[in-house]
Amino acid sequence: MDVRQYYDNAFAFEGIATASHLALGLIIVIVIVLLLSRSGWRLGWR
Repeated sequence: MDVRQYYDNAFAFEGIATASHLALGLIIVIVIVLLLSRSGWRLGWR
């Protein structure tokens, strides 16, 4: 598949894709922060 065609298709769904990517990124960040804070408490960092 051509890269330019792929980006044209991606920008066609820009609103939905941006919202889903932001939500997915936010969930990943929250999970990482929770895991780090939990392991931090367990290791006695704070």
